[in-house]
Amino acid sequence: VIVAAGTVGATKVAKRAGRMQVTIPCDLLGICMTMTMSLARPFYGLPYVMIPIYLVRCGFMWSTLGLSYSIIADYVPKEYRARWNTLESIASFGWSGSAVLGGHLVAKHGYSVTFAITASVQLLGVLLFALPLLPLVAKESDIQKLVETHKQEEAEDLGSALEEPLLPQGASTPLPIRGLPGVSPTYEEVASEQHQGASLSRSLNHLENV
Repeated sequence: VIVAAGTVGATKVAKRAGRMQVTIPCDLLGICMTMTMSLARPFYGLPYVMIPIYLVRCGFMWSTLGLSYSIIADYVPKEYRARWNTLESIASFGWSGSAVLGGHLVAKHGYSVTFAITASVQLLGVLLFALPLLPLVAKESDIQKLVETHKQEEAEDLGSALEEPLLPQGASTPLPIRGLPGVSPTYEEVASEQHQGASLSRSLNHLENV
């Protein structure tokens, strides 16, 4: 429930602030909660203290998974998405394998050291992978503004094209419009009328001679 609510909230905020601008702070807050679990060693025997910290930590860390997948879908070409899915599968396997390593660390050094190492590895991942992507991933609000600006420019270009005269430069009479006989005759119609007039003139001349 916490992760679902966090996912909905993160998605809404990301539409205004940006996906990376939401993902990185949530990851950092989750890392802070993990470090808090490391430092809260005296409270390990108090479930009403540790369980809320753990749930909040999971809410921050897992609520941005959808945003991360959407970034991959938008910026990775189709021919390379299968490779990324393979890497995701390897990462999932590594996450399961890290549970074995975590169990070994817990048995040897305790929960406090294990949480501290986990927080350090996660922070390193944010610094090496998330922060460099921050200036490369566009905000959805900026994309929406560009789309609206482009539509407005197209509308203005269309309006200016409609306002331009249909006559070519230097023309003084409208161009004939085919399909409206009698209103604006075409070349064929004009030629036909001239031919009929010439035939009538020859007929009258012939009658006068007779």
